Amino acid sequence: MPNNSTSCLAATPDQAKQPDPTARNRSMAQFESHRPLMERFLKEGPASVMDLGAGLGRHTRFFLDHGLDVTAVDHVLSESLSDILALSPDRSRFVCSDLGHLPFADGRVEAVWACGCLEHMEDPLAVLREWRRVLAPAGLLAVNVPPYKTEIVGRHVFTGWNVGQLMLTLLRTGFNIASGAYAEIGYNIFALVRREEHPPQLAPNDEILVRHADRFPPAVAAEIRGNLHPNSFGETISCFEGRIKRLNW
Repeated sequence: MPNNSTSCLAATPDQAKQPDPTARNRSMAQFESHRPLMERFLKEGPASVMDLGAGLGRHTRFFLDHGLDVTAVDHVLSESLSDILALSPDRSRFVCSDLGHLPFADGRVEAVWACGCLEHMEDPLAVLREWRRVLAPAGLLAVNVPPYKTEIVGRHVFTGWNVGQLMLTLLRTGFNIASGAYAEIGYNIFALVRREEHPPQLAPNDEILVRHADRFPPAVAAEIRGNLHPNSFGETISCFEGRIKRLNW
């Protein structure tokens, strides 16, 4: 894989400067919290991965160190990421892109790693459909988002997730959630799913849980069926507890 770095925005002064020691330590601690997620991802056996929102390149370096070919995607090429890619020019490249509009053909990407990206997207459903578009049939998506919290963060469009909400969102956007792996570990809500080749056709305000319980992991499907009840309009609805610590891990 040639290291064809697409022309990109230069880092701003704030992006270029080195973080202070406290911020650097916090960043490293956050990366270390991702290690069990990355190790679970590697168990699926991908040979290559697209690292979305590659940033400083820590995930890119981890995957390169474990033998994967890496396409790092971001809207800014950081000095740190550039240095990491330069060490493996035959197995890595950088592509400058908006994460919601990827410059790749349909169905060509083996695996997508998206850590700390989705919460910044104004339309997460559209973005997930875009990530699905570039994935090959049965391609692998690893997505990590923050948990729900009452604290408001300026760059986060939404205030957070739980595993169940992420699971439902992935079903809506064309992923096979029944065989997926899920975890809440620290400040990480993580899902590892594959592209669904025949996703359900969903109507506006569809009662997804009742109509598509069989598309959920078996334990969740059983909970959905056990919670069937009528609403005030006489329609059958259901629910399940979204605070799931680990499932199919």
